[in-house]
Amino acid sequence: MRVSIVLALVLAFVALAASETCTSADGCQATQCDSASEVACVNGQCTCQLRDGYCDFLEDCLSVANWFCPQEFRHCVDNRCRCRFDV
Repeated sequence: MRVSIVLALVLAFVALAASETCTSADGCQATQCDSASEVACVNGQCTCQLRDGYCDFLEDCLSVANWFCPQEFRHCVDNRCRCRFDV
């Protein structure tokens, strides 16, 4: 049960990040990221990106531990690991 609640909260944060539009990270008022991530504005959409999450390939982001972003939402965009629904 506890796992289900945690998963629901994580998905809620990801949904917020996926739905808010922006022109800069300062405009992402509703987007909340975990402690390993920071808010970013990418292609007009608010998202969370790892503070130290640099990548060359998707596999680099998939292998990151202690990041509360479900595997299916992880992307490598502009050499940064980002958590979002679409790219």
